[in-house]
Amino acid sequence: MANDSSEAGYLAPAAAFPYDTALENILHDIVMGITGLPGDLVRPRWQTEPPQQPDFNTDWCAFGIVRTSADTFAYEGHDPAGDGHDTVDRDELLYVLHSFYGPNAHGYCERFRDGFEISQNRDAAIAAGIGLVEVGEATILPALLKEKWVKRVDATVTYRRRTSRTYPVLTIVGGDVELNTEIAVINITIP
Repeated sequence: MANDSSEAGYLAPAAAFPYDTALENILHDIVMGITGLPGDLVRPRWQTEPPQQPDFNTDWCAFGIVRTSADTFAYEGHDPAGDGHDTVDRDELLYVLHSFYGPNAHGYCERFRDGFEISQNRDAAIAAGIGLVEVGEATILPALLKEKWVKRVDATVTYRRRTSRTYPVLTIVGGDVELNTEIAVINITIP
């Protein structure tokens, strides 16, 4: 793999953009901040080492990204500063399923939905790089856990964010060029 565009081959982005655990941490903070649920009761849905399920009388939330979609066309631009680099920006939609459990599950789901109406909450999410598109309708789906029915309310939230990746595409600062037309051959030297 090429280190930069001075060599042939594929180019990898210069830095990683938040996905996976880093993105889950951002979503965790949004849910915790808007609902007021304690941090240990807002959990990523699928974990390699799932924590113990809370007591049946405890309100909590599990969330997980179930689908993503990206804009068809991305922006690619070159910045000639320093050695130069290209940036690729693209908007993507994240569809996140939030499941609220416990005796007040429906109330927490609605609190989460209404909390996005407060501009300060939206501003905090935007500062973390996430914008709200829509909070879907609440679906009441009781769950059978440990042979007991527990109240569960699901809502899918659609978030939008802009991803940005920087690639080491160097600025051309000079070179010998031969311009060949049907009429004449012209040698040009760029200093």
